[in-house]
Amino acid sequence: RVVDDGVRDVEVPASWYRGRGLSVDRDGGVWVNAEMMAYRLGQPNQPGWAEGRSGLTTTADGTLWGGLESSPDDWTLSSFDGESWTERATLDRAQVIGIATTPDGTAWATMADSSQCPKDVSTPTCRRTLLVRMDEAGASTSFGWEGAEPGRLAWHEPVVSPDGDLWLVDGGDTETEVASVAAFYHYDGTDWHTVTVPEGLTTAPNGQSFGFGPDGTLWAATTAGRVDSDYPFVPNYGLARLDDSGWTVFTEADGVQAWGGQDPWTASDYLQVATDGTVWVTGADDRTDCAGLATFDGTAWTPYLPGYCIRGLGTTPAGNVWVLASESLGR
Repeated sequence: RVVDDGVRDVEVPASWYRGRGLSVDRDGGVWVNAEMMAYRLGQPNQPGWAEGRSGLTTTADGTLWGGLESSPDDWTLSSFDGESWTERATLDRAQVIGIATTPDGTAWATMADSSQCPKDVSTPTCRRTLLVRMDEAGASTSFGWEGAEPGRLAWHEPVVSPDGDLWLVDGGDTETEVASVAAFYHYDGTDWHTVTVPEGLTTAPNGQSFGFGPDGTLWAATTAGRVDSDYPFVPNYGLARLDDSGWTVFTEADGVQAWGGQDPWTASDYLQVATDGTVWVTGADDRTDCAGLATFDGTAWTPYLPGYCIRGLGTTPAGNVWVLASESLGR
């Protein structure tokens, strides 16, 4: 159904492409954010409340986090306690990718760092993914953090698993931002651990390519051995699942259709796992730019909203699924 929140038209202007997406807070509130604006459905804008923030994330303790482009070269990470914003860290030429918090209250952000690039260019060959850790003592940064090989973190938001571990992606190939997953790193609050992965796991910029079910089962994107070079953004042709029995890869033979291959700048997350363990993904089609979304439960593939571009995807604690969608890439 199409939702009018009673306060405003929820259409996001096409020119506000960066950071455009949707997130759900711990109380089930739905946030829509664009390049220079964010709001919670059903509540009027308050001056300075979320204006100017993007990469907006609501965390388990109810704190709102966002990245502010304070100047063309600087980004500020800040948190909102319900009344005012507090600046936590300012970084030179580093754009927010994503923010997450662990149960101990520590906030972690991945940033696209361009400080090593010439002023007039910012390409994957010179840009690195920076990890920022923020707690009551302040902020500290690393290009790999302890236990993660420096310079290999993928352009991907941090993800927190149900047991509270922080998960990051080793992108392997640092020459591109659409990369294979060489490994996962996860931090349990004391030590870093490495998780090996089956061949073909993939990730793309500005989208969540893996997620966890409530029981800790991990679902991840994979090309399943197939690559379509004619498609502008290579779709995934399979899904990989990690549980107590190890990795299981589901392919087209198991009913998985092409997904996650539409313009990666349109969706803040293109894989989410609902509270019932069903995985939701954005669709892909070799003939059109947008192909709605679909669910997969390990057995059946079910499509929804065929032909629509998915710009944001989120699930609530109650199990509801929210989608920010449009009829074309340009609207």
